[in-house]
Amino acid sequence: AALEAAARQSALKPLVVNGRPYFPVRQLGHNAASFTSVYLVTSERDNSDLDIFAQGKAQLYVCKRIDATERNCRAAAQREAEIHAHLSALGGASARIVLLKDWADEGACLSLLMQYGGGGTLKGWQPEDAAELLA
Repeated sequence: AALEAAARQSALKPLVVNGRPYFPVRQLGHNAASFTSVYLVTSERDNSDLDIFAQGKAQLYVCKRIDATERNCRAAAQREAEIHAHLSALGGASARIVLLKDWADEGACLSLLMQYGGGGTLKGWQPEDAAELLA
């Protein structure tokens, strides 16, 4: 079983953020639970031909550290639902959420990478995390 897991992991192509490789949790079969911290890991401008309406606005990537325990699973799910509803209400905002597992991390900590674009803003979003996000 360990050999199969290693082969599957090596076959996946990691997403590299700030030089660190991550894998989509869905591909690895993990479930995320409670969030312990939120911080901005990178931002970039989308100047591709497909960027018709955003006109080169920055795509923000926000990384959340997750403690994969059952204890706060319901609260975390409710929080994500509220975040999604808030982003949807912003008008031009769009969000893409990707669950990630750190390549080097064999423990219970996962990461949640959220991409915001299309004119959305993080200001006023989750006041308790704003200082970390905008630092």
